Amino acid sequence: MVNYLQNEDLVSVGVKLSDCIATDPDVIDYCEKHFGKKITVIVGADEASIPGENYTPYVFLNALSKNEGATSKMAQYEVYFCIGISSAENDAADNENGTIVLTGAQRLSELMTLIQNALNTYKKPNSCNPPDKVETTIFGRVGNSPTHWMGAIAAVWQMELAMGEKFEF
Repeated sequence: MVNYLQNEDLVSVGVKLSDCIATDPDVIDYCEKHFGKKITVIVGADEASIPGENYTPYVFLNALSKNEGATSKMAQYEVYFCIGISSAENDAADNENGTIVLTGAQRLSELMTLIQNALNTYKKPNSCNPPDKVETTIFGRVGNSPTHWMGAIAAVWQMELAMGEKFEF
């Protein structure tokens, strides 16, 4: 093993980010208030194995990727977070202009915003900063379920590296 080259273990990166989300006070409070339990965090699940509603609220991390190398001046890490909730509230609220907002979509959007806020606070001494780029998508209901909602966050971290420098994520 070459000790002076950047080489982060991807599951380790996922666990660090998962811990950041699972211990975030706003995420904890929101999940307790709206779902009556803590968020379930899973590292390494694939989209073909979407957790069932009994695991909601959940966030599963998949498609973890990195770009490192001996001549790289920039290390890049990308993580895809799938977020799921169960909302028995099938009501819709109208705003003053008549726009209808489904409660499941609203709850999912709020939780995704809190998860992004948690990722924005992730930082260890001399290590990772908030993501450089974040893309979010609300997919809507999962399959034929009237209550299972899912969305995703794709986050990218980039770190400049001097030759031979290592950076702990």
